Amino acid sequence: MFMKPYRVGGGAWHGAAYYSLCAYKYLPKDMDRILYIDAGDVLIIGDIDKYYFDDFEDKMLIVTGIRYKLLNNKVALYNPRDLFYDKFFKDISRGLFNSGSYVINLNKMRQQNYDIKDYFICAKILYHSRGKNSNIYFGDQGFLSLMFVGNIKIFGYPEIINLWHMPYNFCMWYFDKMIKNPDYKFYVIHFANNFKPWLGKYPIFLKRFQAEDMLHNLDDLKLGQAQYYYMWHEYAIMANDRLNACNISDL
Repeated sequence: MFMKPYRVGGGAWHGAAYYSLCAYKYLPKDMDRILYIDAGDVLIIGDIDKYYFDDFEDKMLIVTGIRYKLLNNKVALYNPRDLFYDKFFKDISRGLFNSGSYVINLNKMRQQNYDIKDYFICAKILYHSRGKNSNIYFGDQGFLSLMFVGNIKIFGYPEIINLWHMPYNFCMWYFDKMIKNPDYKFYVIHFANNFKPWLGKYPIFLKRFQAEDMLHNLDDLKLGQAQYYYMWHEYAIMANDRLNACNISDL
């Protein structure tokens, strides 16, 4: 199942991108939360307890914020009423948070009883209401923001409103504008740029985890990025060794 024929910034999104939001149907009833991460381009390098066990405050998701609105010259969160204002709708559709990692409130999901059909119904409504010739949302983070606006817990807000503060979802595009490491320690790395870690030319080629064509030299990366791509490669080598030891060859 794909989101086509809906026009999506960044391409069409397969229905499997939203399966995590139906996970509560198949997980034990005594589980109250799970952490979603993008497979392949997210690397956990530290203790995530503070993030994972944060208080949901009765919200559906705990996320890393990347967009706020200004209200009376003050930073504020978007709410469902903002969907009726074109400017705010466009902001929300671009994504209020980065979807490289987020924590899902399973109990809240069970109460709402969302199903994959609900997400497709929402997409159809957006398609017919916004018109055929414009992007109706931007990737999964845009769609999820439209779906759950007002039901999202921004990690660290309101004490921290700095959108560059991403300790549990540190995005590589940080270095597109910054040349120094941030002034905080980060624990989850999201390779959220066009240069995915499996596209790099490394000293050791790993067929299992690395693309075989369209590879890039690591010196194409922005200053500060390369060390984390080498870190990804080290984890890939360890994973490759363990899979080989288990005689697993088709992954």
